[in-house]
Amino acid sequence: MVLNQSYRDRTDQELVSMIIDGNEEVFLFLLYDRYRADVLYHVTAFDQTDYYIEDVISAIYKSLKGNEHNWAPLSKFQWKCKFRTWLNRIIYNECCHFFKKKIDTVEIPTSIKGESAEEHVDELVLMEAIARLQDEDGRYILLRVLEGYTSKEIAVLLEMKRRCEGRIKKRPDGKEIIPSAGYVDNYKKRSIIRIKAIVNVIKEELL
Repeated sequence: MVLNQSYRDRTDQELVSMIIDGNEEVFLFLLYDRYRADVLYHVTAFDQTDYYIEDVISAIYKSLKGNEHNWAPLSKFQWKCKFRTWLNRIIYNECCHFFKKKIDTVEIPTSIKGESAEEHVDELVLMEAIARLQDEDGRYILLRVLEGYTSKEIAVLLEMKRRCEGRIKKRPDGKEIIPSAGYVDNYKKRSIIRIKAIVNVIKEELL
């Protein structure tokens, strides 16, 4: 996306005024250029890839433009804190709403959400637990499970992800180590055990 580079010399307050006056390209500059790293940080905290960044930016656009399409929510910012700080709260909230909707559209496996009422995991708690999981592949696999992918499909996606990141390992004989459906199943089981432990911690924090 090619945007007017003259925006780089403008302050956040100047840019926001331009947006409210009707220059929507400035909004694109803020989200795709100046604060893209912030958007990417929050999106990858939930999904570990930038696959959904366009969807999240669209959600932020709708949120800040408002129901009347007059940028009323954006114009309410009073500049009592840094614009970046305020914007990051918006980005985080929209990420929470977006990924919660994705989780709500799929059936959460009993192995994750628990069989009894005592074990039941609220979707938001589950999402927070996955975000806290200190295991990149574990987070990726569980999110794909929640989206309804089979272990075989996740193995293919995981291989593609690792190739893009240059993380494909090789055996001493030079043969590549490729994730299999069995590998995904075993990794999923270990990750679910960790997730349940994190969920218990979160539940204690909420008491």
